[in-house]
Amino acid sequence: MSIKKNIFAPLASGQGATRRAAMLLLVMMLTATTAWAWSGNSFIMPMSNVTVSANFAEESYDGTCGNGVYYAYDSSTKTLTISGTGVMTDYNGLSERPWNSYASDIHTVVIGADVWRINNNAFQNCSNLATVFVYSPRCDLCGNADYADDIFLNCYESITIYVLSDEDTSNYYKSLFSIFCPYTVNIEELSNPNGKCGYPELLWVLTGESPNYTLTICGSGEMTDYNDLPERPWEEYAEDIRTVVICSGVWSISNNAFQGCSNLATVSFAPYSALNTIGDGAFQGCSNLTSITIPAGVWSIGDYAFQNCSNLTSITIAASVTSIGSSAFDGCSNLATVTVYAPSCSLGGNAFANYGSLTNIYVFGNKVASYQAAENWRAYAGKITAIPTVNTSYVDAVGTLHKGVEAVPLNNTMTQLPAGTYVVNSDVNVIGQIECMGDVNIILADGKTMTVNSPGDCINNYDYALTIYGQVLGTGTLNVAGDLYGIDSDSGSITINGGTVTATGSYNGIHSFDGPITISGGTVTATGNNSGISSYSGTITLDLSNATDYIWASSYNLDGSGTLEISGTLCDEDGNIYNSGTLTASQQNAIAGKTLRPVTGVTLTKEGSNVSATFDGTSTTTVSIPVDITVNSVTYNRTFTASKPSTVILPFDYTCTGSEGGTFYKFVGVEKEGNTWVATMKSTGDDTNNQGTLTANTPYLFMPTGESLTFTGGATLNTKGGGGKETADEGSHWTFKGTYEYMKWTTETGDPDYNAERAEEIGRAYGFAGVAKTGIEVGDFVKVASGAKIRPMGCYLLWNNEPNAANARALTRGAAATDEELPQRITVRLVGSNGEVTGIGTLDTKTGKIDFSGWYDMSGHKLSGKPSTKGIYINNGKKVVIK
Repeated sequence: MSIKKNIFAPLASGQGATRRAAMLLLVMMLTATTAWAWSGNSFIMPMSNVTVSANFAEESYDGTCGNGVYYAYDSSTKTLTISGTGVMTDYNGLSERPWNSYASDIHTVVIGADVWRINNNAFQNCSNLATVFVYSPRCDLCGNADYADDIFLNCYESITIYVLSDEDTSNYYKSLFSIFCPYTVNIEELSNPNGKCGYPELLWVLTGESPNYTLTICGSGEMTDYNDLPERPWEEYAEDIRTVVICSGVWSISNNAFQGCSNLATVSFAPYSALNTIGDGAFQGCSNLTSITIPAGVWSIGDYAFQNCSNLTSITIAASVTSIGSSAFDGCSNLATVTVYAPSCSLGGNAFANYGSLTNIYVFGNKVASYQAAENWRAYAGKITAIPTVNTSYVDAVGTLHKGVEAVPLNNTMTQLPAGTYVVNSDVNVIGQIECMGDVNIILADGKTMTVNSPGDCINNYDYALTIYGQVLGTGTLNVAGDLYGIDSDSGSITINGGTVTATGSYNGIHSFDGPITISGGTVTATGNNSGISSYSGTITLDLSNATDYIWASSYNLDGSGTLEISGTLCDEDGNIYNSGTLTASQQNAIAGKTLRPVTGVTLTKEGSNVSATFDGTSTTTVSIPVDITVNSVTYNRTFTASKPSTVILPFDYTCTGSEGGTFYKFVGVEKEGNTWVATMKSTGDDTNNQGTLTANTPYLFMPTGESLTFTGGATLNTKGGGGKETADEGSHWTFKGTYEYMKWTTETGDPDYNAERAEEIGRAYGFAGVAKTGIEVGDFVKVASGAKIRPMGCYLLWNNEPNAANARALTRGAAATDEELPQRITVRLVGSNGEVTGIGTLDTKTGKIDFSGWYDMSGHKLSGKPSTKGIYINNGKKVVIK
């Protein structure tokens, strides 16, 4: 009998069949070695007064613990169940175990039938683990025998391990565990299940009590057809079966298997299901069923399969289904909604006859016309409409937000995607391969996760374009792990513009034959035994520009004539820089296993071993330097106006020499002196030679003496922290903030630069004007209004509604900090390093202007004219002595 594994279909058909021939052979070889074994979902079996459940419906497992291996923990019974098909993850670090936080609570462990290996440290320090059920005929203990005894290290002082009663199996485990477990181990044999129900090794188990029996079909093979109902081994219990569980190794649900099970309410299918056929009359007359989802992998639904399921209200047909038999849903009188994810599917006559309440048959929007015209479907043409879309958004490669985008929500059964836009707007877990049948866009909604696990490729876009987008926060996640490739393409393009994408494959994480691969945004991690990202003859382009973006690949492989190119500037964690261009073979090797992040807002020029940095003070590009990069020289292209104050924040430490072209002032604070609010800025250097030390990522006021700001010598660049800030004394409402981003304060929500936080700051933020406008001169200290902008490497003063850190010191200033109000005027005082006042101006918080003109005494009070009393005064920002 041939094995009808549905995973063969996408490997051996469609585009790329020749290239996949070798992969198909490998999968067949692996499958052939385990076809006789009971399959990944073991059965319910009472042992030693413990009821052990190893059932894994898609909605019931907690997560993965290997490629194709799953775990679930029942806190009420303190049972950890490992199921699925494959090898468990090596947990060389205990903290990596997903159950580590409750390891000491685990009392029972169940190992499913197709778990091939229990790996390093899996159950170490499970101090209360006393019982282990092993349903696998042969399950190795880790790949390295030297570490096998760590699997159960520090568990309960005596463990009872139950194994299958087969002589070869029990002897195998007795030998295995006695060698590698360094304490008392009791080997007990499991009783046989109820009996066989298919070939070559399909078993049935009945548990529970009437009228709520659970019937579990497990093992590996095809179910026996029961054309005569009395032949069913569970016939005497049929009317009292409440739940049916179909385990992963079941290839078919046979004719009449559950016909007349009138109490049946739930049908649960395991992940990695090998199920491909639902036979004639399989669920006929199951009148208690209210909904059914045909799982991915099923090809055909037989005649009368769900006939007279009178309480069935909704049906979901997976993308893999190609045929629905005659009268399949005839007599489903309460059926209201049918959703068909198959791009095309033949329909037998009278499939939905006597449907009663049927309102909508949903299909993909671009398939509506073809379904309405198809044989037998045309009888329901008026009910066939497009799958409902949702209104969503995405951010494109250049950072533009697109709103009002119509997209189809993805779910667990959508394994074939026609051309269109899809959104992950709720967590999705797909078991099996997703095939793109046209150009496909996938939007990863913020905070949502899509997981794809497959024994072949996870996502294959063949000769079409696959584009992955994130949203504003970029917190949507796509995790793919395939036994062959994570994301695979022939001539189609693979583009990642945002979100968090992790692609793992036994061969390659992300692969194309000759199509382009472009990483333009988001955070991307790609791992494979062959390489992380590979292309035979296509071009791989790394084009990251957002400060939070990065790409990590275990290696890059270009087998044929492919190229690896960088657009912009990237750096690795060691500070090595890679500018635009095609990488050499040595550079490709150098970045393998390195995290590459974009460097923006600065031009890095490399000549030999010398690196120079140039900042464009007129640019709106975010300045992002994510790691320490040492340069030999720094140039700052920005024009200043002599004696007109400005602000600057620098991504490097610097010791002034006096030749910079002005004086730097550090923000001291804003305090109330009597009835006057005074903002104090103190010179960082000596008044004589203007020397001083500037700290990276700290905002400063700069009073230029000319038009330029000049730096001499080298520096180590880094914008770590995204821009620092200096605050006033604890209890103050004021903060002096620097920014490495272009910012715009606007109340217009339709403005692409709108930001809710910036909008809320309007009327509370102040900065030095860099552009002259009506009534405003360069250097004026102005209140921010809607439409105001600030370029990267600028700073501003912000009033906070709540004080920074109110404490007892704030209360000594006369009034509680929380009682302070935004003042009408603020005096700005420039102080030399020796404490002497060198300049005084007045800020009007209503007009937002600062005025350094006129006469002031040394306390900051503005005088009506030139004083006649002897003393030291400030006139037009300069110290004057009246004799």
